[in-house]
Amino acid sequence: MQTRDRILSDLTGAAFGALKVLKECADGFKGRMDKGVCEPQRTGSTEKKQEEILERLDRLERECAQHFQKPKKKKTTQDKNEK
Repeated sequence: MQTRDRILSDLTGAAFGALKVLKECADGFKGRMDKGVCEPQRTGSTEKKQEEILERLDRLERECAQHFQKPKKKKTTQDKNEK
């Protein structure tokens, strides 16, 4: 069981890391567009798509955080008596 938990933990960490990198890339691209360094060919549709991608990444990040939260250890009678 410990191996399974470790693998799940590693996969979760990798997923969060990938989300963070994607979000940073999207934010960086938006910053370059805002500064005029990177000009989109179709301004309206590109900006709309970019906002949709950022919203999706934010939603996915929240969903992953909720789904992969470590379960809280339930206190047993013995744990309560030790305190």
